[in-house]
Amino acid sequence: MGTGLLGHGLLPAIDGEIVIARVTARAGCAYEWGVHAATLAQQAGLSREQLRATTDTDLAGSVAWSPRHAALLDAVDELHDTAKLS
Repeated sequence: MGTGLLGHGLLPAIDGEIVIARVTARAGCAYEWGVHAATLAQQAGLSREQLRATTDTDLAGSVAWSPRHAALLDAVDELHDTAKLS
C-alpha cells in the first residue's frame, strides 16, 4: 500500500502520509509509523501536531483537520474497523 501511495499514487504527498500514518497507528505498526514520522511526514508538510494526532482515537479532540484530511482519516478508520468503505 505504501508503495502505491508514495511512488505511484495520485494523492498529494501530505494526503498519502496522513493515510499511511493513520493506517500504521491503527494497526499497531510502531516501527513503520516511526519511519514515516522521522522524515517523510515532515517532508510532505505534516506538522508534528498533525502527526501525533494520527494516533488519537478521538479525532474530534485533536487538531483541526481540513474537511479533506478528516475524510481521509474517517475512511481509514472505517476500513480498519469494518473492512468496508461506505
